Amino acid sequence: MLLVSLTIPNLDPTQLEWFLKTNWSVLKKDVLNQILELIVVSSAIDTHLTPLSKRYPKIKFIQLKKPSGFARTVNTGFHQASEKTQWLGTVNDDVTLSSNWLKNLLAGVINLKKIGSINPVILTPQATVESAGIEVLPIGKAKPITNIPNKPTIVSATNAACVLYRALALEEVGFFDEKFESYLEDIDLSLRLKRAGWSNLVIPSVSVIHQRHTTSKKSLTPRCRAWLNLRNWWYILFKNWSASLWLKYLPSILLERGRNLSGWLKAKYD
Repeated sequence: MLLVSLTIPNLDPTQLEWFLKTNWSVLKKDVLNQILELIVVSSAIDTHLTPLSKRYPKIKFIQLKKPSGFARTVNTGFHQASEKTQWLGTVNDDVTLSSNWLKNLLAGVINLKKIGSINPVILTPQATVESAGIEVLPIGKAKPITNIPNKPTIVSATNAACVLYRALALEEVGFFDEKFESYLEDIDLSLRLKRAGWSNLVIPSVSVIHQRHTTSKKSLTPRCRAWLNLRNWWYILFKNWSASLWLKYLPSILLERGRNLSGWLKAKYD
């Protein structure tokens, strides 16, 4: 009966405890009804995880020896998912889930066969829109969509702060590309899904609240974040842009990469 296996990547046990305390009342019913499987993949030390694993025996805890970046951490959970699962999801440990979020997300695609990923609307703590999907521009730029559509809408890319991927689609295109480590791996996966004929969908009737970058601010310096952003855009472009896009948009692509380089140099020498 299991429909969804949800991976929660984690570095900080205090943040994980906050997530579970905040969201357990929302998640518990689906877990007990065996609709949802929860997998925590954490690099926190065992003495911190053990009390949580005893408090939440229905959750599978996987301990990493060291921080491995978002892509590898989430992939670890995906590889441990039950074979019965139809959707593989991930949610950041700084997200507050809404009541019936999972039921309503799945209801939005019940009659749609070629949906590869599903996003809720992701809100900031101030109730503004962080993203209702992401528009990927041909110049090599990702622009969060901040206008909420009035119906389920296909978008260029979905935001991995809270997302479900169809298991069959990931069997075809693969999981997150681990060379990205962290940042933009969700854009790359969305584009790979799109190229393979799968669509990325936003369900506007479902929303979650995201305390943006709570964990990465603790684990990555501004210089490191700027470097990952610079490097990973080149990965995306070389993997996903056609020759015709390169020819048509080359000056604008180089200008965008120059902005990335400027941001990295500023972070490096500030």
